[in-house]
Amino acid sequence: TQFVDFKASGFGDYLRGSFMMFQLLRTLEKYTGVHVDFDMDLRNYPMSKFLITDSTLETPTDYSKLGNFHIDSLLVNQDENDIAYQHIVREVIRYFNKTQQQTFFAYCCKDLVYSEMLDSEKALIRSRIQPTSEMETYITNSLSRLGVTGPYTTLHVRLNDTVCFPHAVGSSQSTLNTTLMDDLVASVRSKVQEGKTYVLVSSSTAVKDALTGGNILSLPTAICHIGQNQEPTDEELKDTLLDFFLMSRSQEILAFSTYERTGFSLECSNIYGIPYTMNVVEDKEETARREEQRKQFEAFMKRY
Repeated sequence: TQFVDFKASGFGDYLRGSFMMFQLLRTLEKYTGVHVDFDMDLRNYPMSKFLITDSTLETPTDYSKLGNFHIDSLLVNQDENDIAYQHIVREVIRYFNKTQQQTFFAYCCKDLVYSEMLDSEKALIRSRIQPTSEMETYITNSLSRLGVTGPYTTLHVRLNDTVCFPHAVGSSQSTLNTTLMDDLVASVRSKVQEGKTYVLVSSSTAVKDALTGGNILSLPTAICHIGQNQEPTDEELKDTLLDFFLMSRSQEILAFSTYERTGFSLECSNIYGIPYTMNVVEDKEETARREEQRKQFEAFMKRY
């Protein structure tokens, strides 16, 4: 789905953006007394055919003309003496003062502005991402295929987009090199305990092949990243949601990534209240490449 200034975001990005909208609307009500109802219209989202959607929601005239709603800010404390917080209060009031319609339509995939997430907000998001009966059957059958009969921990391994997705956008030249694979495997195995069941979800088939066995279970899946794949297939969309719902039913999520965070599993843990641990695995070859680029740039600048 293409919007005015961006295409449809990844699922984790969309969920994080929904939390941000809640936070901004809370701020608006606190300082103006104006309550604005918030809802999630997933009917135009690529995964909508596998989620229960609300046909009674009002629709925009043209989805493609929607812009990305955001207030530019890093995570801040809700302290009125903090100029960053003052910025958020000022901007959210200014934004909605310009809105002259009864129902305001937008999409949002920006970062949270506060760390606080209310249980009521989590509950609404949970209610809007319910799997269809077809999807629920697929989840149940997948757990049977895995051989899961009791509690389990999810291992989520998320690599750089350029490694996993053919249409990734970005400047990274990362590859799934031997050193990175060895470090990933070592990092994951260091957290695995005997006697526990683990379900592995990953954007990389090679990672699954390297780790699956013993008490680490996985299925071959055709996942995608909505914000990267140009034309994801129904199979890719369905399997991406499968990974999300497998995580949502686990007792714990252990995430491993070359990124500092991975929203796909982090927002799942936030929404369903699942204990979460993030493990950053350095891509040493990419680090060395970036360091060399930095040195070359500095050398170039010294000439001028």
